[in-house]
Amino acid sequence: MRRIESVSEFDRYLKADRAQALCDILNWWKRHEEEYPNLSNMARDYLGIPAISASSKRIFLSAADVIIYDRASLIPETICAVMCLKYWFRSGVLD
Repeated sequence: MRRIESVSEFDRYLKADRAQALCDILNWWKRHEEEYPNLSNMARDYLGIPAISASSKRIFLSAADVIIYDRASLIPETICAVMCLKYWFRSGVLD
């Protein structure tokens, strides 16, 4: 009987030489997305989030006009999407 070994994407990533990844991590994942498709998607999701410089109070005040009594039944994902769109429109990312 022939034995087939399956090496997970994560195991291959751990064994790989990642010295170049220290320079520009997002570009490294983009160059290796075919080799590590699942991990590169996760990296893009988490590493692509910019740091927020706004105070927590300002963010919550900004959310106050989105989460009002009439919209209390919105699921958290919808509220998050609306807040992101609102920020992107205000910052000029979206026209």
